[in-house]
Order: sequence, then structure tokens, then C-alpha cells
Amino acid sequence: MGRTASRVSGATLRCLSRRCRYATRLPWKAHAQRSGEAFRRCSSVLGAQVRLRISDRRWLIVAALLTAAIAADSTPALGSPYGYLHNPTDQLAVSGDVATTEVTPEGDLYTGWAELVFRFGPRLERWRQPTRTLTDGHLPVLSSSLESVGVRYELHTFTDTVAGVPVDFVRVTLRNIARHPVAARFGTALCWSASRHARFARPVTPRQPGLQTQPGPRFDPRWRYAIGSRTVRRSGSLLLAYPGAPRGAALRTRVRLGRGPVGPRSLFGATDYRIMIAPGRAAHLDFVMPVVAPAASSPTASAVAHASFTGHRAATLARWRHALTGAMRLEIPEAKVHEAFYASLVHMLEARYQLPDGHWVQTVNDLNYHAFWLRDTAVITQALDLAGLPTPAREDLEWFGAWQSPNGLFQSRVGQMDGLGQALWGIGEHVRMTHDLGFARAQLARVAAAMGWLERARAQDPLGLLPRSDPHDNELVAGHLAGDDFWGVAGANAAVGPGQSTRARRPSSALDRRPRRPAPRHHPWRPGSSRAPRRGDPARP
Repeated sequence: MGRTASRVSGATLRCLSRRCRYATRLPWKAHAQRSGEAFRRCSSVLGAQVRLRISDRRWLIVAALLTAAIAADSTPALGSPYGYLHNPTDQLAVSGDVATTEVTPEGDLYTGWAELVFRFGPRLERWRQPTRTLTDGHLPVLSSSLESVGVRYELHTFTDTVAGVPVDFVRVTLRNIARHPVAARFGTALCWSASRHARFARPVTPRQPGLQTQPGPRFDPRWRYAIGSRTVRRSGSLLLAYPGAPRGAALRTRVRLGRGPVGPRSLFGATDYRIMIAPGRAAHLDFVMPVVAPAASSPTASAVAHASFTGHRAATLARWRHALTGAMRLEIPEAKVHEAFYASLVHMLEARYQLPDGHWVQTVNDLNYHAFWLRDTAVITQALDLAGLPTPAREDLEWFGAWQSPNGLFQSRVGQMDGLGQALWGIGEHVRMTHDLGFARAQLARVAAAMGWLERARAQDPLGLLPRSDPHDNELVAGHLAGDDFWGVAGANAAVGPGQSTRARRPSSALDRRPRRPAPRHHPWRPGSSRAPRRGDPARP
């Protein structure tokens, strides 16, 4: 291959083929730095220096070697849990609380108030473990591990409520897997946001309840940090409670890591533990991070700082097992499928929060889609009904009325017409599966108003369809969308359920019979024809 380079700094490779006369800039160093050790391995394989100008064939060889080295470096060890996504995120929440925690692809804990960063090993490398496991395969107590110099570092994380505040609990287990005593090292630090990648935007205040929301303060470089008395504080608010040094261990704390102007990624409140561990033994460090930072001098902060990891872990597991008590029992030989089914139920229940007036808001998830949509909630509620969890399904459906206009239209986003059919379908399917007469009676007036709007809208449309819509979504088109009408048909069919369940005697409300489609004004395939297509008609050109 000729001469190669172990150091590549912003190399500009020029494509000299006959068909490509322009220069292609490849930020080799940026990509290589992302792969870390993979780049160093690749450099040792390639040898000396990559010339800035090489032939197309040699460029392909270099690219193939780089790709293979990076892929080999990112492949998980055999026998370890394997995740499908390369950069997965997880959510941790207490069902009912609007404030939540994101477990980032690296494994950090990211809330509306701060991000907790973990470091481990002799050089305090950044924690990077995208693969995490759930307790019993589906309960939201997350576990992950990494190894360094004879020590296995294990992280166990969950969220529970302490004195009315959601709190993240973290237990770090440092386990000696060598045959001789080893020195373990672990540390933490706090920042506003360690990266812009794979983090939800915050703070977000909704214009009305149910729209995207992420509580928290805005970043302020003038915040003042303090560390001591086993707590990290920021301008009078408690951000973290950390443990003291175990017997025979050393603990060093620093108010800030690094220098220069304060930015979102600046690290504050750093801890550094050095622990000598005998063979086969382990040490534990318990951290507590409030999802909503209370005043440091408040009784809530004191309760958070003294909360027990073991006690709250047991309470969290018991609460989620109780939430799934009524769920259907699934018995299949594939363990992963079994676990995924129940994990999906937990995921949907985690993404619910309760408003001050008592209504429940079903969001898509606790991260970037922490908002309500009629379409998503209609599907989620049917999933809960099918799984044997009708109570949260009913609570979710009861809030549909907040998204109904006085004229009867159900709509959760302006310009999107699919919500009408989805709301009717969700309500009707719940009545059909649960035979909940109380719910049916409570929804009867809303369903009647929606069906009245549907009949009026179709009567005014030249095609007898739902009105034109402009959803500004993946359809990338404004007009009569087939999906809107399909949902309208499904909703109209399902709307018969509440009427029949309550034995309504007024068929004019369209609850006891499906609405009739107005006669078409022209043949859909031959302009000028008023009859409907029949068998034997010529195919559409």
C-alpha cells in the first residue's frame, strides 16, 4: 500500500476519477476519534502515514480496514446481553408524575434539572454502556456493567417517590473479579447537558395540558455550585446526595472539573472514590438524585438525602408487580418475546401523568414525545384493554373530552382529521371489550356530538368524505387522505357500541346505525357519471 499514516488530521482526499472532478472532504479525524480505541488499533494495523493523495483503489482498501476495525470494536462480547439499537435510550418514571428521567445512550441520568455523569477505572473514563437489562426482564430497575483492570462495575438504577418528589436511585457495585487485591476507582459529576445527541429538549412549557412538556429551569451560567455534607447543591437546590467513603477507602470531591467559561457541558460537584477490594469481595456506593430538585434546606431535601436504596427498590418492584396484577398471563417458550410483551405494558404505564384536576394524560413516552395524541392514546388504550388492564385504559379515554370542540369534532392537532375516527374507535372498542355501562353512558353525549359533526361534514364535502386535511406529518401532502376516511369508517362502526350498550332509543343520533354515505355526484372513474361503479365496469385508467 505504500506509505501510510498513524496520524490523520482533517485529511482532504481528492477523487481523481474521470467522472468526479470535485474534491470530497472527509473529516477522518472526527470519525476516528468517535471510535476511540478502534482508531488506534487501525493505526497500528495500517502502519505509518496515509498520503493525502492516493488512488481510488487504495482509498477503498483504507476505508474497508477502518470500517472493519470500528465494527469489531463496537461488537459486544459473546454471551453478553445484546441490544438492537446502537444508541438506545431508556425512560424511568413514576406513573402519575410529569417529571421523568432519561437514561442516555452512554448510561447517564438526564432530568429536567441536570445530567449525572458516571466515570470509572484507573483513569476515570466516561461510562459508556448502551446495553441495559430490566429486572425480571420487564420491571423498570435497570442494570448495566463494565469491566476495567480486574474490577466489574455494576450500575443499578430506578425511580421512586420520596416525600412527594420523584427520585432516581443508583447503586454502584464494585466487584473484584481478579485473584488478587485490586484498587477500584469510581466517580460522578453533574452538568446541565453532556451532549446535544439523544437528549429531550427542556424546559418545555405546554400551551395547554397534554402538549409536549418537560419541566425544569433554563440553563444559567451564573448558577453557584457547592459540594459538602454528602450533597451537591446548585444555587440553593439539592442536585445529588452521595455516600461517604467506605472503610479503608478515600474520597475526593471538587466543586468543578476544568476551567474556562461555564457552559452546559461544564462539570460540577465531582466525586472520586478509590477503594481497595480483596479477591471475591465487593463494595457498594449509593447515590440519590432528585428528578425535581427541592430546596436544599427543605424537609423534602433531607428525606431525599436519607432515602434507602434497598427499601425503595423493594417498594418499586412491588408497585409495578401490583400494576400488572390484572394483566393477561402469557406463556410462550421464547423468553425474549415474553419479556418484551410485559416490558411494553410497563413502558406505556410509565408514560402517564395525572393533572391537578385528577385527569390522566397518556403520552407516547417520557422523552421527545412526552405529549398526548388521540391516535396514539386510542391504540394504547386498546392494547391495555386487550392485555387485561381496563382501569388505566378508561382513565386515558376519559380525557378525550378535553380535545373535543363544541361542534363535536375530536382533534388533538390543528389540520389533522384522523383524530375523530380514532377517538370514536377507542371509545367504542373499550365499551365492546369491557361492557362498562357507566363509561358508555358518560361518553354517549360526546359520541353523539362527534357523529353529528361527521354527518354534517360529509354532507358538505363533494366526495362525501372527511374534509381536506393538512397534517404537516410524514404524508407530506394536503388534501383528502385515505387514512382519515378509513379511521372515520372504523370510528363510525365502533360508535354503535355505546348507543347499543345504553339502549338509546333515538336512531337519529347515528349511534344505533351507521351513517349513510351521500349519493356521489359523479362516477369516481368517469367524470359526468352519477352511478356507483358496478361489476364489469372498465378498470381505472
